[in-house]
Amino acid sequence: MDSHRIDALEKRFDKLEVRLDGLQREVGDLRVQIATLTERIAHLPSKEFIYKGIAGLIAAVGTLVVLAPKLQTWFGVITPPN
Repeated sequence: MDSHRIDALEKRFDKLEVRLDGLQREVGDLRVQIATLTERIAHLPSKEFIYKGIAGLIAAVGTLVVLAPKLQTWFGVITPPN
């Protein structure tokens, strides 16, 4: 009876070893994927960069809106008011 139990335990142990090997490979793959994602994220623009870009764009559009009549006069699109 003991040899039967030992054989059963050895089979279960062998199955667990196979599963553990598979898990170790998968963990290795996950580490590579995490490293890849980390590298890609490092190259994304920061919030500060995006906010400064939007603020600059708003300032440029605002300046054009304020100066539009003057620019139109300079380029001869409209005649200066008398």
